[in-house]
Amino acid sequence: MKTLPVEFIDLQPQKIPMNIHGSHFGSVNYAYTRKQAVADGVQVDVSMTAREAGIRFPVFMTRAVFDSFVAMPEGGACHSQHGNVRNSSGNS
Repeated sequence: MKTLPVEFIDLQPQKIPMNIHGSHFGSVNYAYTRKQAVADGVQVDVSMTAREAGIRFPVFMTRAVFDSFVAMPEGGACHSQHGNVRNSSGNS
């Protein structure tokens, strides 16, 4: 590994100027909210079940994860969707 001479090392913090929008990244071109994702069915809110498992913050799953690991298959009498959410959260 090549080391830099001491004169190239600047230990002073550098202030990064913000743009006119008050951000380092620029203006937002498009925003898709969680509320929209739930309404569209892209995300599933499993917060109530997660709360029963001891998780105290909102929990959402993508539709693909929910369908693959939580949703009940037809005739799945020996399992419950509630139990599948708990199992997928790492709590049993």
